[in-house]
Amino acid sequence: MNRGTIIRTILAIATVINSGAIATGIAEFANPTVDMIYKIASFAATAVILFVNTYYNNDYSVEGAIGTEMTHMLKEDKDGWYRSYDDLLAAKEKEAEAENEK
Repeated sequence: MNRGTIIRTILAIATVINSGAIATGIAEFANPTVDMIYKIASFAATAVILFVNTYYNNDYSVEGAIGTEMTHMLKEDKDGWYRSYDDLLAAKEKEAEAENEK
């Protein structure tokens, strides 16, 4: 896992814990204005983290699309594991050339 994934995971866990604290009444303030601001800010933080995690963990980013493509290639691989992504791409190119020659 890269550093960004670890940070996003930790933030997602923290927002879930925070939402649980709000739901159970643990995170309440005596001042209703402060309490409302805290709840709105918590909701906004949860929404932002949700959207960022969804973006980076799916095919919306270049890295996500490459990862998904590599996963599909590895699942289709019948000859064994490749040592690197470049080896995998080279093998796929050879397969495509062989298909074009037929």
